[in-house]
Amino acid sequence: MHSIVDRRDEVQSAQAAVLMARLEDCEGAILSPATIRSIEYLLVELAADRPGGARPVAGHYGRSLCVEDIVSGDLQTGEGWSVDDVGYNFRHRFSIRGVEDPLRRHEMLFEMRYVITHATGEKSTVRFRVRMF
Repeated sequence: MHSIVDRRDEVQSAQAAVLMARLEDCEGAILSPATIRSIEYLLVELAADRPGGARPVAGHYGRSLCVEDIVSGDLQTGEGWSVDDVGYNFRHRFSIRGVEDPLRRHEMLFEMRYVITHATGEKSTVRFRVRMF
């Protein structure tokens, strides 16, 4: 499975972010909620100056999501989707409140990782990077 989305969007002083993608299997067929057993996510802060480079964000580690709430059986357009006219079938809104450090004067880079377990038991990962100022 892969996502065709490779966007470099930036979030400026936001309290929440919405991530969207078109999820397809390796043959290009659109995934539906019926083809996905479960989805878990974790949010990590990435930093070049930290050994290991990534730190899990409290409250966003190994969280299970309701598949039907974030994966649509049909492709959607609008609602912020500007990649193409075909549409998306994955949409997750999450809060990033409490992550900001008021003493920090530089941008913060996060990576959201979704581990998708398919109905077949196969697992795949979808990753998004979000930059906050």
